[in-house]
Amino acid sequence: MSALLQADGVSRQFSVRAGMFRPRSTLHAVNGVDLAVERGAVLGIVGESGSGKSTLARMLLGLTPPTEGAVRLDGQDIRGLDRRALARRVQPVFQDPYSSLNPRRTIASIVSLPLEVHGIANPRQHKAIEMLERVGLPAAVLPRRPHALSGGQRQ
Repeated sequence: MSALLQADGVSRQFSVRAGMFRPRSTLHAVNGVDLAVERGAVLGIVGESGSGKSTLARMLLGLTPPTEGAVRLDGQDIRGLDRRALARRVQPVFQDPYSSLNPRRTIASIVSLPLEVHGIANPRQHKAIEMLERVGLPAAVLPRRPHALSGGQRQ
C-alpha cells in the first residue's frame, strides 16, 4: 500500500536580513524531511520551539512550497493539485480549539460553511448533521455556540 501523504526530502530555506548594513543570510527552517502517513494513521510532529514544525506543517498543507523535495497526496505532487481540491482533502486540526472557532457563530453555521464553499452539500443542515455524527457529536449541538462545547468537542 502506498502512503496517503508523503514527503520526500522536503527542505525550506528563507532569505533573512541580518541587519541594515549586513548582507542577507539563509535560514534553514526544515532540512531533508522524509515521512509517509498511511491511510487511517496518525502522525505527531514534536520538537522544540523554532525547530520547523509549523513550516513543515505548512508545506504538508500546500500553503508553503518546499525549496527542495516534494509532498505527495495519493502519489500525486500537491503542486499540481488545484488549491480547492487540496483543501477538500487536507485540513489542519489546530492545537488551540478555544481560538479556532468564531464565538459569534453557531456550530451549524461553522460546520456548514465549508460544505457550502466546496459544493459538498445543499441543503447544508443534513450534511452538517452527518459530519457531526462522523466525529461522535450529536445533532443537538448544532444550535449551540462554541463556548458550550468542551475543548475536545471543539477540536
